[in-house]
Amino acid sequence: MKKVKVIIIILAVLILIGLLELLNFALTGAMMKPIAAGDLIGKYEAQLPDGGKEILNLLRNGICKQDILLKNGRTFESIGHWKYDVFHYKNDSNDVLILKDVRNSLSEFGDKINPEIEKIDKDSSTFPIKRTLFGDIKIGLYEDQDIYYRKIEN
Repeated sequence: MKKVKVIIIILAVLILIGLLELLNFALTGAMMKPIAAGDLIGKYEAQLPDGGKEILNLLRNGICKQDILLKNGRTFESIGHWKYDVFHYKNDSNDVLILKDVRNSLSEFGDKINPEIEKIDKDSSTFPIKRTLFGDIKIGLYEDQDIYYRKIEN
């Protein structure tokens, strides 16, 4: 019985060491890797509060294609422009995606679909860019509601 307990303790310690190594890799490697404009190119998907989804395709030439598929079956498409930038404020910097000539799918508080979704916004909209624990890119469509574009295709 003592041998079983010792083996269980050894396995638990090995698992803990493995988890610590994984956390160290994530925090010092993938998660902290700087974002470059080229990293953003690809297709993203966000789940909308109505149960629909929004697909954003960032192309190499600075063009973006947006497809909004609402749960009720309505669809909206737009072709716009995107660029990557870094905003500096005091001692902090934030990676952002700037979109122009696309639709605003969410209402002011991000809790429902924008009632004026038919209109294409000629002004620029800015969205925060972050890396997940494992280094994947996510773009904040509406962070307060935990709604993010997540990369689904390069």
